[in-house]
Amino acid sequence: MAHVRQTIRDHIVSAVTGLSTTGANVFPSRVYPIAAGKMPGLAVYTLSEAVEAQTLRPPRGLVRILEISIEAYVEGSTNDDVLDNICAEVEAAVAADITRGGNAKDTILVSFEADFADGERPLVVGRLTYQVTYSTAETNATSAT
Repeated sequence: MAHVRQTIRDHIVSAVTGLSTTGANVFPSRVYPIAAGKMPGLAVYTLSEAVEAQTLRPPRGLVRILEISIEAYVEGSTNDDVLDNICAEVEAAVAADITRGGNAKDTILVSFEADFADGERPLVVGRLTYQVTYSTAETNATSAT
């Protein structure tokens, strides 16, 4: 079975796939850059996870706060407006199920940042960072509690 972290990430990928602006251009990785023919597009990946014990005695329950990034890639001269449209679509899609299919206690948008690059083609990247709170037993990271 998959780690709950992967299940949550996969749920977010599914939630943002098929949006009006980015369509099927959703990639569950940041390893490979999004090609020009796949923009506008989204990359969904894990940034970090903080873990805190809920109890003192083993086996402990663990509260986990997962940071997930959704990066939007847009090229062209109207990229600011397109980026804002993508963000509005992503925010609505992610907020539609804050429990990530029953695996999380909460999902909340905590930051947005944008970066612009000049070059052969103008490119803007917007990063939405979400915190997803969930819990597991320390002996079983494949099942949310």
